[in-house]
Amino acid sequence: MTGADIKELVVLSGKGGTGKTSIVGSFAELAKDAVFCDCDVDAANLGLLLRPETKEAVEFRVSSKANIDGDVCTGCGECEEICRFGAIRSRKTSANGNVEETGDAQETANGNTEEIADMSGKEALNVTRKGSRANEISPDQDRRPKFEVDLMSCEGCSLCERICPVNAITMKEVVSGHWYVSDSRHGPLIHARLEPGEENSGRLVAAVRQKAREIAQQQGKSLIITDGPPGIGCPVIASLSGADVALIVTEPTLSGIHDLERVVQVCKHFDVPVMVCINRWDINPGNTSVIQKTSEEAGHKVIGLVPYDDTVPKAMVNGLAVTAYDCPAGNSIKGIWQKIEREMQTQARK
Repeated sequence: MTGADIKELVVLSGKGGTGKTSIVGSFAELAKDAVFCDCDVDAANLGLLLRPETKEAVEFRVSSKANIDGDVCTGCGECEEICRFGAIRSRKTSANGNVEETGDAQETANGNTEEIADMSGKEALNVTRKGSRANEISPDQDRRPKFEVDLMSCEGCSLCERICPVNAITMKEVVSGHWYVSDSRHGPLIHARLEPGEENSGRLVAAVRQKAREIAQQQGKSLIITDGPPGIGCPVIASLSGADVALIVTEPTLSGIHDLERVVQVCKHFDVPVMVCINRWDINPGNTSVIQKTSEEAGHKVIGLVPYDDTVPKAMVNGLAVTAYDCPAGNSIKGIWQKIEREMQTQARK
């Protein structure tokens, strides 16, 4: 099977909480011969339904953070002054050689708090933690502050590296996340996790999709079902470009209508055919009618309406897809999947 024979369905939503992942999990119960791909790398949870067993874990490295060599640093403070993100903090060395944090206040040995001036990289008197300022270090002793980097605040811009007069700062590559190849009860699952505070989620999404396509080709799978991220940002674009069909899951609320319009525009930009599913349609039939009308006028298929059903949260608690139950929501999703299969077959013939 060639790459051109593999079709990809990406499931999107304009906002979180519309039921996108629940519906993808239901498709996993119904699909045959598919590879599953979770591109919501900031909050991947398709695995809660597919119960994957990890076979391969790969580090994702695309970011660099500043690193200060304490042996070279002279404590001039230029890096602290130039960092607009507040990622560089000054430290000072006490008379006994221990490093103490500087800040707005320090706690003394007897529990009292003393205000200590921000030294901002300039030479200053060191104050010991004995609850008194009487024990000061002589001004002729070199007690200039050293500096450290708060990795959670560092944006990796490398300005500090360029500004350092003694080349004490270098940019070091860090692990931004991991992507995984797993086996699930319904087939291969490719998923990922972005580390807290890390960016480049679009590139991680691209890596996940590429691996999913490789596995589909290796195993002779004809379909990739992708659980895309919510919204319209870079991760959505990375999960959408090159897909064959997009299913947008929305809900009959004002925000749902607005967000649906935004996602449709993104799909239109990348020339990806759109299908629409309205979840919990019966909580506001009036808004459901608005979505149906505007979608039909735009040439988009509303392929199914899923009613509100309290079986859905019960299924989630049990770690199952709602299609495992004989209930209104599960039966509606089964009908939607049948329509999607016909649509994908039509795409394959083109």
